[in-house]
Amino acid sequence: MKKRNGFVSNSSSSSFICEICGEEVIGQDISLENANMYQCVAGHTICEDHVTIDIESDEFAKKLLQYKIDSYYKSYKKTNDDFYLQWSNDYKQYLKDYDNMDDSTKEEVREDLELRSNIPQETCAICSMKSIRMIDVTSYLLYKFDLDCDKVKEEMALKFATLEEMNEKMRKDKDEKA
Repeated sequence: MKKRNGFVSNSSSSSFICEICGEEVIGQDISLENANMYQCVAGHTICEDHVTIDIESDEFAKKLLQYKIDSYYKSYKKTNDDFYLQWSNDYKQYLKDYDNMDDSTKEEVREDLELRSNIPQETCAICSMKSIRMIDVTSYLLYKFDLDCDKVKEEMALKFATLEEMNEKMRKDKDEKA
């Protein structure tokens, strides 16, 4: 028998954090749906407020169907695996028939699409550049000014003893320029 010290839990705890506003939802065995969060195909986790399209709309379902068609067909082209071609063709049929489906069939299709974990990049506020994170600003500035991140870190550590000292210097310089 194993003896454990400290916090021990037999249940699984999950958390989701919106990468835009920082909203955090924590709970036992929660899903993206329970947390009112979505994850785009690029892996960004965002809350409902930051999706750029009405998720419940037929327009969104059709966009996602088209994304799935393209994605599976691309996989088929890479692998020549008929499984991907069949899925692509199934989704093409769903898209073709979508406007004529009854509400319960549409709901089944929407469930099959796994809406919460596969939203296309154009519906993600991060991917579509409608909300720009500080990490992306930093990456862009390093690129734009051809800076090496490690050299910048080294310079900061040499110039300032503390973060507070650096922030104070930047505030002071900003005030003098104003």
